[in-house]
Amino acid sequence: MRYQDLKTIADSVGALHGWDFSRMRTDRDPVPWDYAAIVRGYLRATDHVLDIATGGGEQFLALASAFERGIGIDIDAGRLLTARANIPTAWRDRISLQVMDTHNLRFADATFDVVLNRHAPIAVGEISRVLKPGGYFITQQVATGNMANLAMEFGSPLTPRPTQQLPVIGGEFEMQDCRIVAHGMYDVHYFVQDVASLIFWLKAVCNPDGMNVAETFDIEKHWPVLDRIINRYQTSRGIQTNERRELLIVQKRPGSSTPA
Repeated sequence: MRYQDLKTIADSVGALHGWDFSRMRTDRDPVPWDYAAIVRGYLRATDHVLDIATGGGEQFLALASAFERGIGIDIDAGRLLTARANIPTAWRDRISLQVMDTHNLRFADATFDVVLNRHAPIAVGEISRVLKPGGYFITQQVATGNMANLAMEFGSPLTPRPTQQLPVIGGEFEMQDCRIVAHGMYDVHYFVQDVASLIFWLKAVCNPDGMNVAETFDIEKHWPVLDRIINRYQTSRGIQTNERRELLIVQKRPGSSTPA
């Protein structure tokens, strides 16, 4: 595509609000699990739930009918403004939001029945501390190698994020008197169905797999790469890449005491 055509599309792409990617038009091959469905299977009507890095609350609020009370935290106050606007009035007495760092959870020991974390940093010690005995931690992560061909077009190496390797993290949870309930990974074909969706992703996503393009994305600088991607990977289903996700579920052992 010509530079001017790509620039026109880029200028028309709006900003990300919260952590909502629903405006992207995408398709993918079948996957072995759905994050929301997995989480619902562990929620009870009496549960108190913590959602780490809740963003605009899109995923958390979609689950809110399944638990009693919930707190969403995020280090970005702007995203929480979006999340507050998204909370239905009828739920505001049982859903609250706080600006907070994942690595410094300002909650008492054994506060939550379930702690959720979707695509966010994991602080094993803090999470195990605030979990009640018998409680569950559920995380889905963007695994190393996600959208690998696009990253390589930008010349970015696909280096692992050592603190986010879920097998290692699972072992750390076991040292905190937790047990691994499930661990899985999938890697499937994923299709971005139009150029506007691809540009939205590049502008919105911060540092996937060490790919820093999104932090400095500039259509004037990167349009030749976009043109190459479109020419190389365009299919009848869209621009082909891959979606790679990893899931970890751990349980704090019943009768466990919180480490000092």
